[in-house]
Amino acid sequence: KLMNDSVPLVSICSTTYNLENYITDAIESWLAQVTTFDYEIVICDDFSKDRTVEIIEQYTKRYPEKIKLLKSEKKLSMMPNFIRSLKAAKGKYIAICDGDDYWIDTNKLQMQIDFLEKNEDFVACLTNSYVINEQTKEKKIAKRQIWDVATTKELLYHDDFHKDNINLSPGHISTYVFRNHLIENFPEWFYDDDVVTDYPLYMLISKYGKTKFI
Repeated sequence: KLMNDSVPLVSICSTTYNLENYITDAIESWLAQVTTFDYEIVICDDFSKDRTVEIIEQYTKRYPEKIKLLKSEKKLSMMPNFIRSLKAAKGKYIAICDGDDYWIDTNKLQMQIDFLEKNEDFVACLTNSYVINEQTKEKKIAKRQIWDVATTKELLYHDDFHKDNINLSPGHISTYVFRNHLIENFPEWFYDDDVVTDYPLYMLISKYGKTKFI
């Protein structure tokens, strides 16, 4: 539980839009995290038309001091809604998790924060992830670039696609944890929906230090 006047060490930031089939798994995975520190959950909904907001509100009633829901009166679009979630974060660190993803390790957050707390020259870290086929339920480990420590250069010069057309990502955005308050104002181009959240954010944050793959 978070007291009203306390500042959490970590803010879990998520965005939602018509994710009624997924948001429960996401929230449950955040609440299941075993940590030695306080964390808040910030969810920004982009004017969902289904039961997404209703489901989130059931959780905010149960965890009013831990979960904060920011609703929209009109559609903002992806990037403005994403930036809104980051700006609402109070924590020293931000952990990203999309509303249609979830974490499978209850120690995930603790491990990443422990690393960043002990290594001040690192500004962010990523982990591996699985991709689940919604129809067949087949689960595959995500293909990624093989690296341990990355600067902006390593993040920038990744191979976009493997020969079998599987994206070789440096790590999925929903595993990303980074130091908050590094960027005071996001550049104008970052608000454009032609921008996809992960690589541009990795680039902006990597200007301030190294990224670790755990």
